[in-house]
Amino acid sequence: MAPGGVRDPGVGAARPGRTPRDDRPSRRRPVQSGLYISPNAWENLIEPEVARLGVQEHATLLTSRDLRVGPERNARALA
Repeated sequence: MAPGGVRDPGVGAARPGRTPRDDRPSRRRPVQSGLYISPNAWENLIEPEVARLGVQEHATLLTSRDLRVGPERNARALA
């Protein structure tokens, strides 16, 4: 958990209706399908970029106070 109850922001991106094989040529696209987490407050940067790319309907913005992968809870280590 981030120190002092700070929220760890994240954004999920997906290209619906496509298989990983279909997405091979898209590896050069600005945003790949996946979950991106940052230990920094980045909402004011991410939201305008999501809008600029026109992918609002495919992006999920979130925050977590309980981010972990397996036993790792340090946001900087997970980023």
